[in-house]
Order: sequence, then structure tokens, then C-alpha cells
Amino acid sequence: TDLLEVNLQDASLPDIFKFSRSRLCSGLRSAVPLAVVEEILLNLPAHQVVRVCRLVCHEWKELVDSAAHWRERCRREGIQPQDVSRPPNNWRQFYFLTKKRCNLLKNPRAEDKLQGWKIVQNGGDRWVAEKNRKPFPDETVTKCFVTSHGLCMKQQLIDLKKEGYSDAFMDQLQPRIKISDWYAPRFDCGCQYEISVELLDRFTSQWRLYCQGVRRGLYSHALLMK
Repeated sequence: TDLLEVNLQDASLPDIFKFSRSRLCSGLRSAVPLAVVEEILLNLPAHQVVRVCRLVCHEWKELVDSAAHWRERCRREGIQPQDVSRPPNNWRQFYFLTKKRCNLLKNPRAEDKLQGWKIVQNGGDRWVAEKNRKPFPDETVTKCFVTSHGLCMKQQLIDLKKEGYSDAFMDQLQPRIKISDWYAPRFDCGCQYEISVELLDRFTSQWRLYCQGVRRGLYSHALLMK
């Protein structure tokens, strides 16, 4: 595009990057060896490489699109498949999704009250979101979900495809799914806490083992005061 050409020919850029549009690719190739260009690309942020550098010329696009580039980027950043004997078919997708690791639950810290949760049981004084009564190991967590007497249960269905994990990615790589939860009893009565995490296919049938076909996750937890 014209905008790209103007940026590349800006006077503040090194001379090796100042070329007319017709000579851009051939000029870059003759001025800088592709091995050097690749090393430069590997030291730039991944999103910048995809959104900007990939558009410079055909040679750069081939470098950025190559499996070798993303395989090397994964190696340098210590990112590898759980089963190294089954490398991903798409290293770029694997890189970005692995870097994207995050809590797939919506509103896990009660910051938005009960938004994002399906209330299954709401006994006693019901589910509420309150400020922590005791210090939490993570100081950024200031609120929690609280129940009273009576059974309280809520759950959340996680659609893995909507979260960016394609069917092929889940079937071929079967990324590790880490589950953790914090809970605390009341000081003045007994209680029973239960947590359940189910792996489901697209028809919401439950899987006993983590294998091909997992498309959703159902997270449920309940607390019964005694």
C-alpha cells in the first residue's frame, strides 16, 4: 500500500530499508541476507511480526509464514507440546494459543457479582459476592463468593472454540488443562464443599478420559453449611 511505502521510505529509517516499490523485495534481499532478516524478526514481538513485518515483501512473508520461524520462536521461549513426539501442525497457532494461557472462567473473582455464572441451587441467604474477610495469598483478589445455611451451587459452561481453541487444536495437541480452586470454611459452623469439572463433546456428552472430541468444559461447585 501507499502507506506502507511511505513508512518504509521515511528519512529516519536506515538506508537499507529505503527502496522504491518496484525494487523493495529484490533490494532488501541483496542488501540484507535473509538469515539476518530472520534473526531480526525473531527478536521482534510476535504480533508486530505478523501485523507489520509480514506485509513488507514476499520474502518476509515467506519467512513469517514458515513453520521453521515459529518452531524456533517456541524453542527460544521454552514453549513445547506436552507430547514432543506429536508436534503441532500449525506452529504459529500453537505459539499464540500457548502464550494466551489464561483463566477460562468468566468472573472468577466475584468482581462482577454473579455475572457469568448459572445459579443451580440458591438455598439459605443465597449466593452473594463480598469482600474477603481474611487475607488472600494473591493481594489482587479482594472479593469472593459467599453462601450461608442451605445448599448453594453454581456452574459455568466453557466453549473452547469461542475461546480460540479450534477443534483441530484440541484434537491434535490436547493441551494441558489446569484446574485449581480456593475455598475456606466458616468459623462458626461446619460445611461440605464439592467441585466438579466435566469434559464434554459438542453434544455435551461427558468424557471419562481426555481424548479427541473434547469441545467444552463444565465447571461446577457447591457448598453446604451444616
